[in-house]
Amino acid sequence: MKRTSDADTSNTESDECAWSCRVATAYRELIEQAHGNDLSFDERLGLMLDREIAVRTDRRLTNRLATARLRFANASIEDIDFGSHRGLDRRNVLSLAQGAWLKANENLILTDQTGTGKTWIACAFARQAARLDYSVLYVRMPRLFEDLALARLDGRFPRPSISWRAFSCWCSTTGEPTP
Repeated sequence: MKRTSDADTSNTESDECAWSCRVATAYRELIEQAHGNDLSFDERLGLMLDREIAVRTDRRLTNRLATARLRFANASIEDIDFGSHRGLDRRNVLSLAQGAWLKANENLILTDQTGTGKTWIACAFARQAARLDYSVLYVRMPRLFEDLALARLDGRFPRPSISWRAFSCWCSTTGEPTP
C-alpha cells in the first residue's frame, strides 16, 4: 500500500474542493436556467457541458500563451498588415496559419530587413500555433545560443536548461537591432 504525504493529500483535497466548487456553480446555473426556460433537462445539461468545454479550452490556451512568453502577446494572424510595402502574400500567410507545417514537423523561417515586423509576425504565428493546441516558446537567438553553449560546456548538451522538446513551436528572434 502506497502512503501519501501531507502535500499529496492537500493537493488532492484542494483538487476535490475546486472540482466541487465548479460542480456547485454549474448546478446553480442549471437551476437558474430551469426557472425561466423551456429547455429540457438534456438540453440544459448539453449547454452546461458545452460551457465547461469552452472554459477549459480557454484556460488551456491562456496557459499555453503564458508559458510561451511571447514578446508581442497580442499579435495575431488576423491583424497582419498585407500592404504592398511588406510584400506578404495573403493566401500564403493564411495557408500557413492553418498549421499544416506544424503537423508535418516543418520549420518556418522569416527573413527580411531590420524593422519590417518579423518578430511581430513570428509571434502571430506562435499565437496561432497555440490556438491550434501546440505548445509554443518564444526565445531570443542569443539566449538560445547561450543556453546551448552552456549545456555543451557542462556536459548536458542533449538537455539544455529549458526542455526544448516539450515545445512544438519555437519563436526565435535575433534580438534588438544595433545602430
